[in-house]
Amino acid sequence: MSEVVADQNANEKMTLSKTVGVLSAVFSLASAIVLSYGLRDLVDSRTTRAFFLLSIFVLSRAFMYVTLDEYAAHAERSYRKRWRTVSSYRLATSTPGEIHSLDTAIDNLCAEPALAVVQYCAATSLLALAPIFYFGGWLCVLIVVVLMGLSIPAYISAGRATVRSLEDFHQRRSSLVARQLRLLRSMTDLRALGAVDFGADEIAAASDAENRSVLGGVRVAIRSTLVTEFMSGVSVGLVAMVVGIRLWHHSIGLGPALGAVLMTAEMYTALRRYGSEFHRRDDAKTARLLLSAGHEIHTNTGTWLLEVDAVSTAAPALPVSFQLGDGGRIRLQGPSGVGKSSLIDTSLGLREPVSGSVRCSAKRIGLIRSDNHFVVGSLRENLSLGDRIDDVRIRDVVCS
Repeated sequence: MSEVVADQNANEKMTLSKTVGVLSAVFSLASAIVLSYGLRDLVDSRTTRAFFLLSIFVLSRAFMYVTLDEYAAHAERSYRKRWRTVSSYRLATSTPGEIHSLDTAIDNLCAEPALAVVQYCAATSLLALAPIFYFGGWLCVLIVVVLMGLSIPAYISAGRATVRSLEDFHQRRSSLVARQLRLLRSMTDLRALGAVDFGADEIAAASDAENRSVLGGVRVAIRSTLVTEFMSGVSVGLVAMVVGIRLWHHSIGLGPALGAVLMTAEMYTALRRYGSEFHRRDDAKTARLLLSAGHEIHTNTGTWLLEVDAVSTAAPALPVSFQLGDGGRIRLQGPSGVGKSSLIDTSLGLREPVSGSVRCSAKRIGLIRSDNHFVVGSLRENLSLGDRIDDVRIRDVVCS
């Protein structure tokens, strides 16, 4: 269906993802302070209080990680289900290479909520500069800011290299999928000609090229990780050195000193995650453009389920207008090739009209074609397609 219909709850989902990102950053920074004072109490032999604070830290971190994982999995399932439903017609009518591109685009777009969480978590983690200054002083803040500035070009370079590696991988994977399907469809001819080994060698060569592309991507990821780990390690180490000297001269307590070091580590952890995921934002934007290209339908705010206003599906065709409400029926009659199927596809957003406009409500609209196929099984299994639907509901739909 259209991008508008598919994304009817996308704004709410992204707002929730941003909120989750902000809260996770605040939660991480607060837990770092709890950990620092728990370790201080442990050193000072205040065992009961130390055990209490460390237990709070462990339990809160475990709760946060489980919650974030569950939210990311739920958001990904929701996005995947929505966009696979939206793109079902295009997936069914595309070439093998296009199928892989569409499937990859759906996978990339499913990462949008998780990317929003990472982005806003990284932005909120910059608030750690205030407690770092309060605990460790201006020199600690200066070290963190300077090294952070030096690491930005490394993040950008690693991100660009990753994008190039992914483009090469997807191109080779699409070629491999297309070759496999072509050879499978021609298997009878290949057997008759005695050329099965030739087909197998061709697939093996394409698979080797894909594997080399994957290894190249792994090398890029390792280089990116080494750079970011080095920058964060140097930053945390220098901050620890500064607060250690102050601790030696008794100008700072153990709790604040540990707080400055742990805050620096937390901030770099969030920034490192954002840096490693930065290139995926462009992938998600490209995927959205690919999946929504040529299928825009305006949302209808009226009472009609579907409104077609002066729509033409071909240059010489006369414009067609109609309105369809819940339970309504329209009959399209004409000889074969006159454009009935094209008009239906255009009305549902599967094709772009030559002229005119289409408006639909936010309700889902199903499509049953004359060339649909039945799966092997009962009529009930064909109607439910694996969903748990009771007999009363199926009977009501069939008899309506």
